[in-house]
Amino acid sequence: KRQQYLVRLNVMYNARMYLVVTETEHPVNGMDFIAVENAVTALKQELFRQSSLADLEKKFQSDIMNNILNGKVHSIQELRRDSSLLLGISMDASYRIIAFNLGYSSNQVDLNDTVKNTNILNNAIAIEFPNVKIQNDMDRVIVIQEVDPARKQEEYRHELKEIVMKIQKRVASTKKDLKVCAGVGRMIEGIEHIPSSFKEATDSLMFICLLYTSPSPRDCS
Repeated sequence: KRQQYLVRLNVMYNARMYLVVTETEHPVNGMDFIAVENAVTALKQELFRQSSLADLEKKFQSDIMNNILNGKVHSIQELRRDSSLLLGISMDASYRIIAFNLGYSSNQVDLNDTVKNTNILNNAIAIEFPNVKIQNDMDRVIVIQEVDPARKQEEYRHELKEIVMKIQKRVASTKKDLKVCAGVGRMIEGIEHIPSSFKEATDSLMFICLLYTSPSPRDCS
């Protein structure tokens, strides 16, 4: 009969992983436990390194997306490098920006809750929008969606309303008092025109949030 040992690893940010050691031909002895302890230390260091690199890469890409959305790219060459090489999106495709926000049943929401709730919204959007670029922007979540200019806008309007409803259900399953709002910018051709669509999306989102009175999600597509 083989004996198994389960070692819990507390890596970082309360993340937990488990290392399983299984006996095969011989029982685990004292030297084996020393080897496992050394392996656990090395593994935790490597996981910490990988997590730190992933955080740096995520922040780098977030900064690039923020610059593109706000028109802070200094040249076409920089825009081409940032969009194609670093973000993996085409320079010449058609896009629209969708800005999401959350309404609350109460007016008092502290900063920590805002961050947690925005992450809940981000996760729900990522599930319903699998092929888009997503950016957390304070209490908003910004989506860069590539669109087909041959499709009618009415099709996109209908599609977006359905997706917003699905996002609302996912968010409400976690916290019932959160209500999803969405503002949409017009379709633009070429990534250099994204700032105009971004401004329209955020302006319409602000207008919707001011008029928000219904418990059902709204959009301005």
